[in-house]
Amino acid sequence: MLLKQNSTASVMGFARYSKKAEIESAELVAAARNWQKSYLAKQDGILMHAFVGNLAGEFADVILASDAAAFASMSQNFSSDESSRTFHSMLDESTIKLTQIRLLDNAFQVPTGFSSIEIGKLALSGVDGEEEMLASAAQLKSNYLSRFPEAKAHVMGHIGGDNYAEVAFAENIGAGRQICYGYLQDESGQNFLKHFDQTSFDLDFWFVLA
Repeated sequence: MLLKQNSTASVMGFARYSKKAEIESAELVAAARNWQKSYLAKQDGILMHAFVGNLAGEFADVILASDAAAFASMSQNFSSDESSRTFHSMLDESTIKLTQIRLLDNAFQVPTGFSSIEIGKLALSGVDGEEEMLASAAQLKSNYLSRFPEAKAHVMGHIGGDNYAEVAFAENIGAGRQICYGYLQDESGQNFLKHFDQTSFDLDFWFVLA
């Protein structure tokens, strides 16, 4: 995993996909690690890259960047790099879903000590606005997440329009799932979730592969 500690990130890139059927998972992991070391580690402003998988057999890239310009530069120069092209050639292009997220914490520090990332996409219900939602997210962190030493970081992000992202970093996928689903029985969790259209929830738990 690429991890530049003591750095502040403002943008997250999330690319979700499946591999081509003829590609072995171990081959894809090796190619992702080579891309990470040969290309991403050399890009100014790219602070973190985790190549991750989920329990359904899908894969994803989670990238933290210092700002939108650094993320755009990395994306624009992607095709000029051999390790990037090799890695991309192993993916089923029809399954690729790209999301750019503007983090709503102006001082979000690149986390450490995690091996699992929960990424949820949610839409505001329209009853309350962003300010009220962020106040509830802050209460969730202080009243609920602070109870769990396995919870390493939590941040809200804006995708566009009424669409937002919740991103949580945990020590492992078991702890991440337990903590997330525990929201449902916690008052601060219920107050947080009430800001969103319940039918819009799309979340998954990812574990670090490289």
